[in-house]
Amino acid sequence: MAEEKIRQDSLKLIDEFSRMLADVSETQETHYVVELKNITREDGKAQKKAGFRKKMEKNAPRWDEGYVSAEKGR
Repeated sequence: MAEEKIRQDSLKLIDEFSRMLADVSETQETHYVVELKNITREDGKAQKKAGFRKKMEKNAPRWDEGYVSAEKGR
């Protein structure tokens, strides 16, 4: 019984979707939505953001002498 209900609902859904697609005008395929550009930045001294270390301490589970301690991957 449930299998037949799923079949009927799916066919109804496909029919409804097909009717909606009939209203969509034909369009050309779009490969790139935006124009891609290489972006460069000037080299310079890194800026320290306030509160960054505290956020890192909350997120990193283990620390060893001021450094994040992590397991080696297999």
